Amino acid sequence: MEAWLYQHSLEKRLIDSNVLKVQSKDYLETTREIVNGEIENVNYYCSTITSQTGETVGHFSPVVHLWQGNELRATNRVTNDYLGIPADYHFLKVTQRAAGKVR
Repeated sequence: MEAWLYQHSLEKRLIDSNVLKVQSKDYLETTREIVNGEIENVNYYCSTITSQTGETVGHFSPVVHLWQGNELRATNRVTNDYLGIPADYHFLKVTQRAAGKVR
């Protein structure tokens, strides 16, 4: 009977469907931001994406990538530091050399 219950359980269906979970890990910071027209505290966490069996699939980055005007920006939402790449340089890409150096 227990085998039948497991075969028809929600846990088994989630595993078979390869449903992913998001787990908040490390607290980064709380900032005050405008949300739906009101100023609220917003908490930032470094989150991990896992499978139903607990295997780590990936991580959410605290860095946001967006277009602003004619510039590609990578913005850290916690510190508001950003790297702006003008349209003239959008063809560039990061490469890794044999020695492990990133250029």
